[in-house]
Parts: sequence; C-alpha cells; structure tokens
Amino acid sequence: MNESKDERKIETVTCSRCGGTGHYSYNQITGTVCFKCHGGKVVYTKRGRAAADFLNALRSKPVTEVKVGQLVWVNYFFKGRDTFAHVVKSEPGAKFTSNGQEHQHWLIEVDHPKYGGMSMHKLMTDTIRVGWSAEEKAAQLKQALDFQDTLSKTGKPLKVRVIKEPGQDFRTPEVLA
Repeated sequence: MNESKDERKIETVTCSRCGGTGHYSYNQITGTVCFKCHGGKVVYTKRGRAAADFLNALRSKPVTEVKVGQLVWVNYFFKGRDTFAHVVKSEPGAKFTSNGQEHQHWLIEVDHPKYGGMSMHKLMTDTIRVGWSAEEKAAQLKQALDFQDTLSKTGKPLKVRVIKEPGQDFRTPEVLA
C-alpha cells in the first residue's frame, strides 16, 4: 500500500524586492545578489518565519551538551560558506567580566575535510544547531508544520473562542478581530 506523503512546506512568498529573480542592483562586493532574499527568490511569510524559527530551535541544543564527534552548523565566514562540521573538542573556555558580571565561554573546535579547522567561543547560555538523522529531521519538520498550522497570518497563535451551549463544552479555533 502506498503511504501518503506530507506535502506541506514552510510558507514562503516570491521576494518583492527582486520579483523572484534573486538579483537586484549591482555592487562590486556581492554582485547582483538581492539583499532581501539573499538570492533565494523567496522569503518567509510571517507564519513561515515563526515556523522556521521554531524548527531552528528544535534542531539546536545548548552548547554545553555538544559532544565530540557530533555535527554542528558552522559559518566559515572568510571562506563564504555555511556548513556542518565535526566537533573535535568541546569544553569550558575562558572566563571574562563584562559590566561587572562574570561570564564563561564554551569552547568548541570543529574540523571540516574541505574548509579545515576552526574554534568557536560561545556563551554558556548559547545554543548551536546540530546534525540530526533523516528520520529525526522529518519528525522535527512535521512538528514545525503543525506549529505553523496553529498560527494566524500575522505569525501569532490563533485565539480560541470557547462556545458554551446547554450540554456542550467545546472550543473552536478562529481568529478574533
């Protein structure tokens, strides 16, 4: 028997700045890449942005829980690349004082076969996106899409009006003006 596949996606619309071409005006640093959609031709709706942020939170964990051997999302800024890299070291780093408060960094060292090694210093309270299996990512996406379905077009949770009739007590979700 053929299983039904969830075809829902996080909501996007055509970029209004470039008209969906991914290009806008020329400059010598970035060429003609549109700054609004970053060349992607689409941008998130307000509902889509809220769902994408929720999905990113699901796929992230506190830096203090990152273990050696895990994949983490890294921005190789000087190489112009965002990608996953393997953690080779994860431990408490240096302490510092800012505005009279003491903080501590968490040191994460990563290695990528193509882009090389890099050290990241994160606050102990920060989170970082980590790699997940295909099954876990599919479950997280479904959870984010279900969350998106609970939002109004403005990206806010739908309000619930309680309708009480004699002998009945049920809720009907609807956007209240």
